[in-house]
Amino acid sequence: MKVNKLIYIASIFLLGCQLQKGDKINNSKDYVAIQNPEGTSWQMDYSMEVHEDTTIRHVPKHWLRIKTFTKNRFVFTGYDFEKKEIAGMGGGTYSLQDSNYIENIEFHHRSDFNGTEFTGKLYFDSLYLYQTGKVGELTLKERWHRID
Repeated sequence: MKVNKLIYIASIFLLGCQLQKGDKINNSKDYVAIQNPEGTSWQMDYSMEVHEDTTIRHVPKHWLRIKTFTKNRFVFTGYDFEKKEIAGMGGGTYSLQDSNYIENIEFHHRSDFNGTEFTGKLYFDSLYLYQTGKVGELTLKERWHRID
């Protein structure tokens, strides 16, 4: 009985460690093709920006950033609980073919992103949505967990 509990606890621990990595892509075309973000909302829990040779990681504990998808549109907004103010927002249209993802950014808190296109990959596993790609010279890697 004690051995079974130990194996169970070790399995949960190893599964938790694997899920925290978040950098693996499920390359199965069938797996990706059946996914659809329409009608879902996600909370960001990891973000990394790469500017030339500089890497910036952000999503402070006092931030909340939510992204929501409709059939053809996306919108995100953020809030900074320390400053009690909006900490980013944007939106536009998107397309998703297999895992190839394109956002046409219509409005953004960074005015240099207005009218630009984010191109990359969008994929899911049982817990997270992962978004990787580029907008202009900026490379982004993000992980979001589903909230609805």
